[in-house]
Amino acid sequence: MGEIYRNLHCLILMVLLCAAPSVSAQVLGGDQIKVPTPRDISQEEVIERSNAEDRIYAGFEKLSLVQQDQLNKIEPSDPDGPGLYYPCSVELVDGTVIENAIIRNMDAYLREGGILFDIEGAFASKFPVTEIKRIFPSKNRLPIEFSKEIHTYWETGMGYLLFHMSFDDGSKKIVAGGAATDFYDLPAGYALENIVKVEPFDRETDVWSGETDILPSEDIVIFRFRESDIRPSTKNPFYEINP
Repeated sequence: MGEIYRNLHCLILMVLLCAAPSVSAQVLGGDQIKVPTPRDISQEEVIERSNAEDRIYAGFEKLSLVQQDQLNKIEPSDPDGPGLYYPCSVELVDGTVIENAIIRNMDAYLREGGILFDIEGAFASKFPVTEIKRIFPSKNRLPIEFSKEIHTYWETGMGYLLFHMSFDDGSKKIVAGGAATDFYDLPAGYALENIVKVEPFDRETDVWSGETDILPSEDIVIFRFRESDIRPSTKNPFYEINP
């Protein structure tokens, strides 16, 4: 299950919070907070949001035929899904090699209900795909069988995912991350070939102290591309709101 399935409700809420001037009240922990309902969103606001997404989508570049051919040789993290994430390595046109790269298909993201809500440049890529000279497999990528397993996990809490990673020495580590990372900084003395199993974090029986043993690599670079000139239609509930 891709990132969009775990974070969609959070993203929708952020859109609604920022888009709606009229809200209904909800009491939480003694404090009154403002939460919009579908009836609070006007047709004008839906159109404004749609136009904003069009502008963000137009900012993505298309892959060249050579790049597409190279990307087709990379198995996505969600091979049974829409193919949103392609963990790989890339060489830029200036010769820089990025070992931990993720190339995202934004059309697939949108078709599955994703939102292009550009909060603080969340969808801004450090490098456009036009800067990529070559796409090739990464030696740092989590083995695909584990990525496929992680894609079936739901988020542990709002905006984060915990799971267990077991190693061939019998140890089990707690990992914080998500299915869209695929690159992790393993503890000293451990390598990818030492991983024997991943398991979901059970919120009912597992106890989390707040500490984690493994985190996603800090040097991951995400590239995003579009497939067409027109933003694909979405099944996002935001666009189904009655005016």
